[in-house]
Amino acid sequence: MEKYKKAVIEEHPSSSAPNVGKEYVIIHTQPRKHSSFGNLTEKTKKVHVSGHLFLWTVNLILSKCPNLESIQVVPKRMMEIKESHERSCSSRGVKIESGYYKPDLAWDVRESELPSYKLRRLFFQKLSGKQKALFNELLSFGFEEAIITARYFCLNEENFLCQRELGIEFGYLEREKSISRKVNAVIFYLDETFSTSQVSMVIARSIKRRVEKLRKAKRSKSDFRRLLGRYRISKLPKGFPISRLKIYSELLKARKDGRMDSLKLENPKWHKAIDLRFSLDSEADYPTLQEIGSIIGVSRERVRQIEHEVLKKLKITK
Repeated sequence: MEKYKKAVIEEHPSSSAPNVGKEYVIIHTQPRKHSSFGNLTEKTKKVHVSGHLFLWTVNLILSKCPNLESIQVVPKRMMEIKESHERSCSSRGVKIESGYYKPDLAWDVRESELPSYKLRRLFFQKLSGKQKALFNELLSFGFEEAIITARYFCLNEENFLCQRELGIEFGYLEREKSISRKVNAVIFYLDETFSTSQVSMVIARSIKRRVEKLRKAKRSKSDFRRLLGRYRISKLPKGFPISRLKIYSELLKARKDGRMDSLKLENPKWHKAIDLRFSLDSEADYPTLQEIGSIIGVSRERVRQIEHEVLKKLKITK
């Protein structure tokens, strides 16, 4: 792993940001004559507007980009879109859609071409011996950090997803560094010579502690059965990650001592979200964030936020 130590762990995403003459261009609307407008050409297919989407901005973009497909805006600006904006764009078949919270840090598919990405992917492709066993163990326990890592490096030959897209897939805000930190934590867990941030080191050490506890539970099947039997549960939901067993058992306690009932009275939507997330009242398969979001009418990101808030409220996590 020594040769990988110099790889940049949490690179500044702007290193892969679009440049002049590319199909994807970021422009700034302040001041009106900002130099970024000069990046717009006939090659431009997507434009991300950093700032307010003025009508003059739309018209200027359309005039400079005959092959434009879409205009993206910061998510909170979507509510400011007016009919006049939509009319101008629809006449050209151009979509207005939600983009990045921080467009200057936008990543495109070239993230997979960065030297650090290639080195880290090669590291996982070449895993062997104890490191391979440890990584496979994380996957078998259902550690989200390992699942995200495997998906990010396309270890099953999937199509590449940049960290922003992967974050959305797993219900994280794109402006957070959650994906990068989790991936780096897994690498550090496998090899402590890997240079990374303090945050990733803390996550890695937490993974190690959780793994040790799960190994004990796995070795003692009688203890595991006793835990389920204590709450009159015949088995865990299909696909439920063992790494979340502690949270699951704490939620069962909360249901037994009435905290879940109080939550249902106070916020039925939150109660339903957490009930579905952990399949507390059924033996249904462990659902995805997307499936839960579709049922209660929120995004994957919001389901994760609700889970975080409920677990804190029930004093299961800090």
